[in-house]
Amino acid sequence: MPRSFIQKALKVFDSRDVIENTQRAGNQLTIDHKLPMIRWNTATSQRLTTYAQMDENDIKEHFQLLKKSNGSVSHNLLKSRACERCYQTGRRGQPFGIAYYYSGGQRWSPEDKKDPAGCIGCGWYDFDLWRKHLNELIKSKT
Repeated sequence: MPRSFIQKALKVFDSRDVIENTQRAGNQLTIDHKLPMIRWNTATSQRLTTYAQMDENDIKEHFQLLKKSNGSVSHNLLKSRACERCYQTGRRGQPFGIAYYYSGGQRWSPEDKKDPAGCIGCGWYDFDLWRKHLNELIKSKT
């Protein structure tokens, strides 16, 4: 990623780690493609790597900031391993052991493993949206 894109993304997300919802120094964050690379095809790869052409809405749609390792496992590594398992087994990830999906369920077996639709609803894909849906559910039950 070009340095100019990194600075732009940090500004768009206010240097906020999406999982811990905490502002961090830029060198403590990883700019994460929401859609895991194992689900990319050629067109997706081209679309998600044309950084110079991306505006603020594109950045919000396709990226999130994750905390880098500070001596423990990084959030990006946790996400990558969960996405790899999902891709191989059809069992979607459970961030921090929370089996909640705002769309779909734990099992997902597409005809085409590159189909990004299986990511929608999983917390690892868009942690901010996942948290909002989960909080709405909790609020509706109280």
